[in-house]
This record gives sequence, structure tokens and C-alpha cells, in this order.
Amino acid sequence: MTLKRTEDYRDLPVLEDKAELDNMPGYLFRVLENRANSLFQTALADKNLTTRQFGVLNTLARHGDMTQTELAERTSSDKSTMGEMVVRMRERGLLTRKRGADRRSIVITLTDKGRRLALEVTPTVVSVQEAILAALPQEYRMLFMKCLKRLAATNFETITFG
Repeated sequence: MTLKRTEDYRDLPVLEDKAELDNMPGYLFRVLENRANSLFQTALADKNLTTRQFGVLNTLARHGDMTQTELAERTSSDKSTMGEMVVRMRERGLLTRKRGADRRSIVITLTDKGRRLALEVTPTVVSVQEAILAALPQEYRMLFMKCLKRLAATNFETITFG
């Protein structure tokens, strides 16, 4: 059974066909991610800031200086992506980096400009997140977030197929 694509998944019946895209969580996560990113970019168009860059600013503003490796782990970024992002954000004057105490690690610190930008955009980012959840009835929102957090904390690398 194939359904026409609609903008409102809430009204779609649950289909028995697990191979149908609209029944695949990975596909639906990608749809939601695309829409969330679009909302974010629209709301912050004048700030030249990506969702990942906001994640870096927010994490440092809330938790303080940390190594580049720890920052990559906390923001679910791979090390090379984080390295490239830190370079771009340093060029904009949002971050500094220095050698850690062990001389091998690199510690990332927010500049005053980076801290001001984080404080400035956070209320808008929170509004975007609330707008995303507004599509759900109020009584489902907390459960939805609990389920998302559980899935995000799952180590899918240990799953085998076959």
C-alpha cells in the first residue's frame, strides 16, 4: 500500500509494509532533521551560523572550556569535522584554541564575541525547538523527547545483521 505524501504525518495510518519509506524511522528522522535545519536557518539567517556551530557555542557557553576531542564527543561530531569547524569559528573570532596541559590535547575556549553570539541566539533557537514540538499534542511532547533521548543514547554500533 502506498500513500501520497502529505505534510501531516499525524493523520497517516500505520502501514504494515516496513519497507515503505514512511514507516522507516531513519527516513523520518532525516525528514525531520531537514525541516528543523530549515527552520533554524530561516530564524537565524542573518547570523551566519549552522546548527552544528550553535552546538559548539552552546556547549562551551554552558560547560566551559574543553578539549577539542571532548567537544566533538559532546556534540556528536567526528574529530575531523570538529577540527574544520573550529578553524572556521576561530577565523570569525568566536573561539580560541590552545595546547592543553598534556601538550597533546587542544583546549577550545569561547571568546567574548562567541559568548555574546551564543547568548543572543539561544532564545531564538529555543523558539525553533518549541515550534518543532508544537506539531505534537502537548501531552505527547515529553514522551517524544524521552524517546528521542533514549534513541540518541543507544549504541547502534553493537547491532549485527544477518
